[in-house]
Amino acid sequence: MSAIIRIFQVGEKRFSHVMNTRDDSIELRDEGGEVLLRYDESAHVSDHNGLMGHLFFERHEDRMRWAYYEIEHQTVTSLSADLPSAEVEVSRLYIDRSAKI
Repeated sequence: MSAIIRIFQVGEKRFSHVMNTRDDSIELRDEGGEVLLRYDESAHVSDHNGLMGHLFFERHEDRMRWAYYEIEHQTVTSLSADLPSAEVEVSRLYIDRSAKI
């Protein structure tokens, strides 16, 4: 079973974050329902090719924020302070990069 928890738009396309209640993961889905990314309960971020990175909570400029470590590029991106917004930011990065390929 699944439940839509957030819908957002990037350019002309709509995407959604859907909670998969079977394993408590969050899935980024496109308009056709295809799963593009998966955020598991351990804060790992995966696509259809496997593990891409992970989210972690860190102190940044005297505030606690979520950050994303991307394995391929070995980069850390500082994100929002709340996890759902941080997941949307990572999804937008993924969508933007996928559109350029």
